[in-house]
Amino acid sequence: MDVCNSLTMKIIFNHRALFALVLAVFLSSCDPSPKDDPSETEDTTVEETTANYAPAITTVLQQDAALAPAANGDASIIAEGMRQIDLSGCPGDFSRAYVEHLHEWEKAAEIQKLLAMVRSDDNVYGAMIATGLQKLFKSDANALVDALEQERALVQALLEARQQIKATFNVVENIAAGYGATLPK
Repeated sequence: MDVCNSLTMKIIFNHRALFALVLAVFLSSCDPSPKDDPSETEDTTVEETTANYAPAITTVLQQDAALAPAANGDASIIAEGMRQIDLSGCPGDFSRAYVEHLHEWEKAAEIQKLLAMVRSDDNVYGAMIATGLQKLFKSDANALVDALEQERALVQALLEARQQIKATFNVVENIAAGYGATLPK
């Protein structure tokens, strides 16, 4: 019987040891440590990703800020320069806001072109000649007045375009600040 008891005790002991080992492994895998906690990993990943965008956004803003002084108020030069800026390293929300800002500059460029045409000497002389002919033929139309009204409307449209440029750039800056980018001065 001693041999049977001894053998039974060894089997029971081995099963208990095996059970203890399995239990220890199981419990250690269930113990959430800080690096295994998914919520902390996600937060860290989001923070790291956000911080990784800051240099690219800062570069875009610096390139953008350098355009205006060289353009001397010409919106088409600014818009063309903005089209050359690489947005590939920037997050989607920033890129979309920047492109919307670019579109506002392109609208302003179109208005500036139309305003230049209305103010051109050829247009003024043409309006004066047309007005003279209208008076000669006793017409109620007045090309000079029409040209002045067109100019006023275009000046107003340009003012509104500049307000939209400022508004869209505010959105760009707010998004950039959210990513920790350095804003232009």
